[in-house]
Amino acid sequence: MPSPRRFGALAAIVVPTFTVLSACADPVMPPPRPATKPSVALEVAHPDATLIAHVDVAALRRSSFGPTANGKLLEEIARLTHLPFVGSCGKTSTIDAFDDLVVSWKGANVHVGATFAKGLSEATKNACALELASSADRRGDLVVSPPGLVLENGAAALAAHKDLLLDGTRIAVVRGKLDDATLEAKLDADPSGTTASATLGALTPIRAREISALLDRVLAPALDDVRRSKRVEEAHVVQGTSVVFSVRLVGDAHTQETTGADVARAIASRSLGEKSVVGLGEVRAKLGTIADALERHAKTNGGLFPLGSRWVPGVTPRGTHVPVVSDSAQDESWSRIGISWRNERTAFRYRFVTSPDAKLTTVEAHGDLDGNERESTFRLTLETKPDGTILRGKLEETDPSE
Repeated sequence: MPSPRRFGALAAIVVPTFTVLSACADPVMPPPRPATKPSVALEVAHPDATLIAHVDVAALRRSSFGPTANGKLLEEIARLTHLPFVGSCGKTSTIDAFDDLVVSWKGANVHVGATFAKGLSEATKNACALELASSADRRGDLVVSPPGLVLENGAAALAAHKDLLLDGTRIAVVRGKLDDATLEAKLDADPSGTTASATLGALTPIRAREISALLDRVLAPALDDVRRSKRVEEAHVVQGTSVVFSVRLVGDAHTQETTGADVARAIASRSLGEKSVVGLGEVRAKLGTIADALERHAKTNGGLFPLGSRWVPGVTPRGTHVPVVSDSAQDESWSRIGISWRNERTAFRYRFVTSPDAKLTTVEAHGDLDGNERESTFRLTLETKPDGTILRGKLEETDPSE
């Protein structure tokens, strides 16, 4: 899902006023929020989703931000969230083809559900479904990805995520975990602007400050230009173990769309750079740890390396860290060399392959930091020479930033 965002100076946005008090009058309460609307699309969600996003596309269309919230902006948001971008469906723009959208992540496993827009013709629905046939199924007015997804837990998903139902003023909500932090985010719109706000919860105050510093590095360049042009109002504050932030896009619809696209594009580019720096350090360190363990094993076993392992995890993570929960983590080859995957989260998958004579082994890792399904490859070989010494080769890296 998506890298965290940092926002900078307007604290009034972060702390909404629920009650207005007067020395000579009773408290004046704001009008009640509109009733929440049902959402069939929520049935696709994992009941125990790691991260989930719910977007009222119909409300987005009606907002001041909506008329131009398509094209480049949606493309940048898709890139940022590592999802494929589909600009149109059945010769209808994506934002006009659907009313409701849910994206649910459980580790690297992603479910998507969307309901067709009210009033869309049957011919357009059929054309859209045909275009999406390789990646999604049509179930009446609901489109589901991946194809063949069984919705037997639909009732459980609706019960688990009833707090994600949206009303007429809320356009979107996101909830879940980003690596080791929790995330609660929302998008609201009124005639004068569009406001995105979020709270990131960390394990410790120190970690909260680290996240805040990361957000500074990611978003400072993204907001510099729009800040100078007064197209945004921002807030950013660390409160104990939480990082609270908000950004409000102001101006007419076209200005808001342009600002949103500029910021999304800058975040996507900058966050990828941050992921590359952090991710490359992670994979190089882990490969070194595995190589050290293999070398220790060989030195106490006559120079022979153990049988090769299976991939851990079983598939390459796409643009995110995932918990290691695959059966392959319990493979005896890993325990034999003292490597435990317990409570691990990783942006790469790992294995080692040993030659038939057990005198050569190759440690390998694959990653996909930008989520575009093109993988990076890292390899490191260890070889036992005839005199019993163990030679470690140079780390080979192919497309490391992919």
